[in-house]
Amino acid sequence: MISMKEIAAEAGVSRTTVSFVLNGRHERDLKISTEVVEKVKRTAEKLGYVRNELVQSLVKGKSKVIAIIAHFSDFMMPIIRGYSETAAKYGYSISLISLNENCTLNQALMTAVEYRVSGIAVMTLEPEEKAQVNPGFFQYGIPVSGLDANGKSSFDQEGSAEVAVNYLVSLGHRKIICLGQQSVVAGQRIQGYLNIMEKNGLPPCILEDDSSHLSVHEAVVEANPDAVFCVNDPLALSLLQYLYHRRIFVPDAFSVVGFGNLGAELASPSLTTIREPYYETGCRGFENLYSIIRDGRKSLPKKRLVGELIIRESTAKNNKYGG
Repeated sequence: MISMKEIAAEAGVSRTTVSFVLNGRHERDLKISTEVVEKVKRTAEKLGYVRNELVQSLVKGKSKVIAIIAHFSDFMMPIIRGYSETAAKYGYSISLISLNENCTLNQALMTAVEYRVSGIAVMTLEPEEKAQVNPGFFQYGIPVSGLDANGKSSFDQEGSAEVAVNYLVSLGHRKIICLGQQSVVAGQRIQGYLNIMEKNGLPPCILEDDSSHLSVHEAVVEANPDAVFCVNDPLALSLLQYLYHRRIFVPDAFSVVGFGNLGAELASPSLTTIREPYYETGCRGFENLYSIIRDGRKSLPKKRLVGELIIRESTAKNNKYGG
């Protein structure tokens, strides 16, 4: 393995200069000319120098690794990619710790402590899970995001739901049902639905999904709506499948809108939905955590991300009311 001493000899500078340049301290602790900095970096690359992060973690007591703790699912992969690619720009790497029946939140947090991570991002947890965190974890002083029970993500769930429901109103729909679920995220999307219904003087109707789906699907049909806003795409796709078997055709019978853009284009009819900016959310997530690592506090709040409405075949204009 190439040493800093060898790089110094090749570049004709001191080992201290090489150390400051390769550890990113040349601007903060010792003013070194741009010419020398570039020369050291070129020499290190030519000789095949590889930074020993294990040694660095032992010296500093922490590694340049960010732990992401979550109940992982397919939709999270773009979020992880955004997080990972943004982290790489700052010289960090990502370690994933999956929550499951064999790994509780507290076990995952202690695993991250053992890894000597620089920061921890906790995702996809309900408030009840966050409340179970052992207070002793915080004594380690590791910067963490996602454990604040009242914290808001960089993605505006409520505002994005407003976009979807407002589109249905613009098509002339008045009797709009919300097909919901019991979760924090679903609750935020339901609130967006309620906001638009109230704004337009329309009576809300919320039906909550159960494990069998069947009864709630029957309730939707019996309600004879103009349109249905589903708080996620799996609910919308399940509804479309049920309607197909009942020979009830969308959007002739009523319009359907989902949320997430997960397999929505493969449905029949293809599903109008909200594209959640998963990748961008991951990028923002790392930037916020990095601000805590660097400054001890979150970065100044930016405008929250709002989803993009993707219009497909499952929605159509309503002419029932002479529009």
